[in-house]
Amino acid sequence: MIKMISKTKKISVLIIVGFVFTLLVNLRLNFSVEQNSIENINNSALEAPIFINGIATGVDAHNWTWAEDQSWCTGSGTDLDPYIIENLTISGSGSGSGIEIWNSNVSFIIKDCLIYNFSTGIYLDHTNNARLINNNCSNMGEGIYIDYSNNITISGNTANGNSNYGIYLYGSPYNSITGNTVNNNDDGIYMDASSNNNTISGNNANDNDRAGIFLAESDYNSITGNTASGGIDGIFFR
Repeated sequence: MIKMISKTKKISVLIIVGFVFTLLVNLRLNFSVEQNSIENINNSALEAPIFINGIATGVDAHNWTWAEDQSWCTGSGTDLDPYIIENLTISGSGSGSGIEIWNSNVSFIIKDCLIYNFSTGIYLDHTNNARLINNNCSNMGEGIYIDYSNNITISGNTANGNSNYGIYLYGSPYNSITGNTVNNNDDGIYMDASSNNNTISGNNANDNDRAGIFLAESDYNSITGNTASGGIDGIFFR
């Protein structure tokens, strides 16, 4: 009987050790995958936020002519050769926006950027003809904020854990919001004030406090193929 108990204890110890070893290996692999993902999205780093006003004039104006001279901007702003801002890590001090663009009609792309420690990750105001692709704007007030802008493509971005909205559109019609992940915000995707004729498809908008997708005073929008579970409302119209 003594030998049997001893053998059973040895087997139990081996099982526990094996389980702990497997758990540690999995944790290390997950951490490695996460680190590699961060490294892949951040090939270079920029500590300061970016502000561009497309109609600003003067020697020190931060317009697109000024942006062309910056190391983080390529292209010429045409449909065939858009300005591209990519592969940046932008860290703030808790306020303002990581990338903020006003009064712009040129073609531009913001992609593969990691933005954090701001009130808003990416903010576009009276700006058209933009593509926001595969950026991470999480744990702020709003991840992506589009104000009085159209012909904006918002695709493949991550905007999780924001205290207000993952993606917010105000007075902004004719935009495309596809394939984004907007989880654990107050609202995942929020469209307000005649944000009409937008396409919202293939987004993951789960576990938001209020709604996965919230439409307020916005009409003629196409909403297809999204997941919106775990909040008070999946899709809410007001």
